[in-house]
Amino acid sequence: MNRWYSSILIASGILTGAAAAGNPPETAKAGPEQISTLETARVQTADESDLRAGDNAFAQKDYPVAVSFYTKYLRNAEKHQDKAAVKTAYERLLDALVMSKIPSLAEEYLNKYERLYPGTNVTETAMWRGDILYQKKKYQEALALYRKLQETMTAQDPRRFRTLFAYGQVLEKLGRWKDAAAQYERLRLQAENTLLGRRAFVRLVLCLAADGRQGNAWELLLNHPPVTEADREIYSLLAAYITLKQSGAEAASGAWQNLSRTFRDGRNPLIYLTASAYGDAFVKLKDYSSALSSYRTAFHAASDKNEMFDTLNRMVTVLSQTGDKVYAARLAMSQLELFKDSLLNPKVKLRTAGLLRDAGNLKGALELYESVFANMNSTDAEKKQAIYEYALLLGRSGRFAEAEKTVHAHFQSSREADGEFLLAEILVQLAQPDLYVKKYQFIADHWPDQAVKAYRQAVAACLDGRIPDRALEFLGKLRQLPAGRENRGAWCVYAEAAARAQKNQKEEALKLYTEFLKHADRKDPLIPVALYHSGLLAFSRQELKLAAERLSRFRKEYPDHPLAPQASAWLIQIYAALNEVIAAERETWLLAERHPDSEYAVDALFRLAAHYMQEGAREKAAAALQKLAEDSRFPKIQSRAVYELAYQAYQNGEKKTSLEYLKQLYEKFPDTPVLADGYYLQGDIFRSDSDFKSAIPCYRKAAELRPDSLLAASASGSIGDCLLAIASQDPASSRNELLSAIQVYKQLIERPGCPPSFEAMALYRTGRCLELLGRRIPASELYRQILYKFPASTAAAHPVETIWCVRAAEALTDIAGKYPVQSSLRHARYALHWLADAGMIPLQEAAERFDNLKKGKFNP
Repeated sequence: MNRWYSSILIASGILTGAAAAGNPPETAKAGPEQISTLETARVQTADESDLRAGDNAFAQKDYPVAVSFYTKYLRNAEKHQDKAAVKTAYERLLDALVMSKIPSLAEEYLNKYERLYPGTNVTETAMWRGDILYQKKKYQEALALYRKLQETMTAQDPRRFRTLFAYGQVLEKLGRWKDAAAQYERLRLQAENTLLGRRAFVRLVLCLAADGRQGNAWELLLNHPPVTEADREIYSLLAAYITLKQSGAEAASGAWQNLSRTFRDGRNPLIYLTASAYGDAFVKLKDYSSALSSYRTAFHAASDKNEMFDTLNRMVTVLSQTGDKVYAARLAMSQLELFKDSLLNPKVKLRTAGLLRDAGNLKGALELYESVFANMNSTDAEKKQAIYEYALLLGRSGRFAEAEKTVHAHFQSSREADGEFLLAEILVQLAQPDLYVKKYQFIADHWPDQAVKAYRQAVAACLDGRIPDRALEFLGKLRQLPAGRENRGAWCVYAEAAARAQKNQKEEALKLYTEFLKHADRKDPLIPVALYHSGLLAFSRQELKLAAERLSRFRKEYPDHPLAPQASAWLIQIYAALNEVIAAERETWLLAERHPDSEYAVDALFRLAAHYMQEGAREKAAAALQKLAEDSRFPKIQSRAVYELAYQAYQNGEKKTSLEYLKQLYEKFPDTPVLADGYYLQGDIFRSDSDFKSAIPCYRKAAELRPDSLLAASASGSIGDCLLAIASQDPASSRNELLSAIQVYKQLIERPGCPPSFEAMALYRTGRCLELLGRRIPASELYRQILYKFPASTAAAHPVETIWCVRAAEALTDIAGKYPVQSSLRHARYALHWLADAGMIPLQEAAERFDNLKKGKFNP
């Protein structure tokens, strides 16, 4: 862009206007010739009004309006065949087009300019060309042009600084931060105290930060403190950018949010750049709320419609990921309203139509799809995609006849078969097997040259629809066609293997997969899928070594395949089944290293930590959990790891450490599902220290967070136990605690689906509370209820409940010893027989104990 040249022209234009506006001397008398001359002057002034208006718009940075005026001025100049004016118009127009970032139109006019004025203004022409290449993202070509341009410029040429700056910008786009920083450093020193020098300083700091040299960037800022208020705003943005690159978005989030609230709306390239960088970083962290906030800041700071459009695109993408389909569709529609120009290409319209479809706006989606396939400027591929989506949406709305009509209208004559394939694919998506099977057969019958393609697609569709018998039927028809690579090759073997596997014919399927792997081309994309499925088949057939061999080969040869994390996870389980502990451990760490973003890796690390704990390898278990606790990409998993660390610390007797982990859990993950477990664990910690009063609120919190769960039932029981423990220390003054405990146990028993073990425990504990309240008769009744509910003959089937039965039986015996009346002795006799019948004590011992009780029988 030729800023200096355009400013010279603007200045000369102003001078020309001033001269033309001069008044003739008052004494002069206007004769016929003079009147004619004055009228000509007035016409010339009117012609130049568009030029002056364009200059005014340009000076106000309203470049699109300037383009409009300069274009009009050019047309008038061409009409009057004013060569000088035409040349001026081209040069002003090129400046305005470049500043408006309309590279295609700028290139068109530049080519015309070079044809009209060959060899004129070579340097300015090269600078325009460089700007156009930069805007068209042809960075390598722009780099070569600027490098050559620098060689032709003298040290005194004022345009050299502009070229140096442009060269640095291209290097930035290519990611060559170090080279770009060197370029800006050179310019900063040579153009010190100029606007371009200050801009070079800013770009230098940004490049240093992006290059990982944040220390150098901080040093540069400290050595050049801000002077004006504007400088201070720039420095705060630069500091935010350096912090982002140095510490990451998570660490810088709070400071950035505070800073972003101070920004004023209006064009600001540095705010746009920094806010966009933070938005992108938040997206990677899956912090979509912060990402959207940053993108909104960037949108308001955008310098032109291209930046605004790009930012809206990012926001739409983020909203799509959050699942807010309605908001995403509304924002995408705003693009159509705000940018009714070349930015709205078919790709954007197709995406917006998809968002409208997902949001339930079928009418809007259909209209947009139609606008793409009805537009003659759309490519064949774009039209086909639009027709497919349009017809599929009609089909899902129960309007398949309309869909079929639309497809037939656009695929006629030689393209009719393509239309039928498209309809078949739509029927596959609509899960209509009877119809797509008929459609593929129809294609094969009517277009024999398309039979192979039709049968292959039919086989694939049937396999996807899990109708293996139909797949095998089409496979047989495919093999009956004249021999060819497509119907006799490895693909057919693979397809048959997949069909046999779906029919649960595992042995035959495994043999076919093995045959496929022997004969398939080394670059066949189905090889990794065959390795994966044959490995799982072998595992299911307990052919563990073959399974390990297949999945190990998959992991080594196809580390970037989408199925790689799953394959590694299965391989770990296979090694564990083979008792190859070291191999399983190695594969787990490899999985975590190669696929850190995969939940399969996280699950594997949890299993490894559990294994370490079982083996007593506490340090290794803690290391595995610590790795998960520090990974912020999966907050739910991260919070679970923090809880597991707390639990492990408690198990190891490190109660203080456990409480510190729980505090971290509450503060960092206030909405995590594992919070209930954390409060329950904290209750257990207090309870283990006999701090029953502190434990009760923790158990209550756990029950509130997960009300209809086994944990809530357990927490209720623990609350009752704490109240009972408090009362046991001083029964005489703890009547309220005992009554509260009885109420808690009652509620536990009445809970829907209360587990038998919990019911047995609650009945026994209620009996204990009643005993402490001096109510032995209802207590005795509850103890007997437990024994009746869980007969001695079923004790082996109810080991947990049996514990409480034994305690209830012993309690009945104790009551008989303290109150040896007839009824108590009768209950004790039943209790002792229960113990003997359940195999808890020998029958002789039961008889002897009862005899001793009878000796103390009350006899007035």
